[in-house]
Amino acid sequence: MRKFLLSFIIVFLSIGFFSCKKSYIPEPVVSFEIDKINISIKSAAGWCAPGDSLFINKKNTKYTYFPSSCSNEGKLTTNNTNATQWAELIALLDIEKFKEIDLNECGVCFDGVDERIIISQENSATA
Repeated sequence: MRKFLLSFIIVFLSIGFFSCKKSYIPEPVVSFEIDKINISIKSAAGWCAPGDSLFINKKNTKYTYFPSSCSNEGKLTTNNTNATQWAELIALLDIEKFKEIDLNECGVCFDGVDERIIISQENSATA
């Protein structure tokens, strides 16, 4: 019984480790225009927990609450983005430093929670 339990634990941990392996994809060189930046933040849970997402650009701020992260149905709240707050947020944003972040998080692989941050401009994105 003990060998079976030990084998089961090793297999389970191996599956979790290898399913989170990050493949290398070269980043395209992108020059962001401040007025066209979109910032998106979303939580994802592996066990259908409630979650939320936030989308911000110069014009709009959209917040969505999801009763279950396994569904795309949620309650959307939309507001105009405050120009002063947008300027303060953009002043703090350093795209080059953001691109250097190399996290290999995979809480979802083990029924945890991941936070996903995406900075984009039209057809380009940096996650």
